[in-house]
Amino acid sequence: MTENRYIGDNWDNTRPEWLIWDTRSFCGNAMVFWGPNRGGYTADINSAGLYTEAEAKAQALSRPTDRAVPLALARQHIEVTVRADSGLCGALDAMGLGRDWRDRVRGRDRRGRFVSRENAS
Repeated sequence: MTENRYIGDNWDNTRPEWLIWDTRSFCGNAMVFWGPNRGGYTADINSAGLYTEAEAKAQALSRPTDRAVPLALARQHIEVTVRADSGLCGALDAMGLGRDWRDRVRGRDRRGRFVSRENAS
């Protein structure tokens, strides 16, 4: 019996509303999809390429690590997060709310030593 390597047998879409998921890679815990026009990869569903059902399923059949995923199904599983590498940490440091601020609130000096709250600077 041949493995069914696409998700959603019963979806009937002729419009480009399918994603191609490359199961070889993850970005953190995020799935990685093909980019537009079969170019590159992205974990951002809003930047991913949209393909017709026929295109996505044909790709899933041609390479065992690719899966066809209906966009509507993928959207049901979106989680919104704030990435640590997005520049937010640098912006917090620039505002004086970075690591030094956290350490002072926790009762540590700039070298990480515990100090009394009265002496924390």
